[in-house]
Amino acid sequence: TSAFIITLGQLTLSLCYSQWYFTPEKDEGNSVSIFSCLLTVLTKHAGTAAFAAFTAGPIVFIRAPFLLVQKCIRNSAADNIFIDAIICSCQCCFFGLERFLKFTSKNAFIQTAIFGYSYCKSSHESYYLIKRNGLRVAAAGPVGFLCTFFTRVTITSLVCLVSYFSLDKLYGPSLFSIVSVVAMIGVIAWFIAGFFTETIGMSVTTLFQCFLVDEEMLGNQGSLYVPNEIDEFLARLDEAHCARMVVPNVVKDDGTVHSEMPSQSMPESQGSYPSFN
Repeated sequence: TSAFIITLGQLTLSLCYSQWYFTPEKDEGNSVSIFSCLLTVLTKHAGTAAFAAFTAGPIVFIRAPFLLVQKCIRNSAADNIFIDAIICSCQCCFFGLERFLKFTSKNAFIQTAIFGYSYCKSSHESYYLIKRNGLRVAAAGPVGFLCTFFTRVTITSLVCLVSYFSLDKLYGPSLFSIVSVVAMIGVIAWFIAGFFTETIGMSVTTLFQCFLVDEEMLGNQGSLYVPNEIDEFLARLDEAHCARMVVPNVVKDDGTVHSEMPSQSMPESQGSYPSFN
């Protein structure tokens, strides 16, 4: 049940962000609503969310017996390093499989939000989209992780700081240890901040994939959906790249030397406009 609710939330957020991105005139406002997106997910993509929850959810229950067996072996006198190593290896394999399924589902939800694909087709399309833009994904991934991580650390630090001075001023004489109370508050704040940073991380991933899809659909025709800030940033990058390019000298048949810029082929337009069904 919890996995199904989480997948519904991820699908709803992906649909909201993708609808906002594919709005031509963003400055004039749009009609994107979290409630309408949730209604669309419940009526048209509930099966996708249920299938994703069914594939990733049972991994947790499969890992539970291994943890129980490992605990029983360690508590008993029959502790064996070889058996312990086998159980730890199985735990690592199941943990990696769980992380892979969650990563696949997260990117598949974005394709479902944009094109309305089923879970399997969305997983296929998201995999090859990431494969075609591997360098960009590898560069953008750590940046998004660092942004969400430092946001989470900042929120937790501010909450702990405010809690310490507030407790010291209001309940200082009656508390045995303010640090222990602040530490407990910090743990709670860390997990609560994780909910908000997960929303930010989902927005970063969704908008990045929307940009990649938009670029592949339109090719060198230009796009009406790219925000002005991103368009200006990419224009500056292109100017800097052209300034660093070395212009080769080409010798013609008559012996004259000419400088020619190397031609760069743009990808052809692929796909169709999203329908958000």
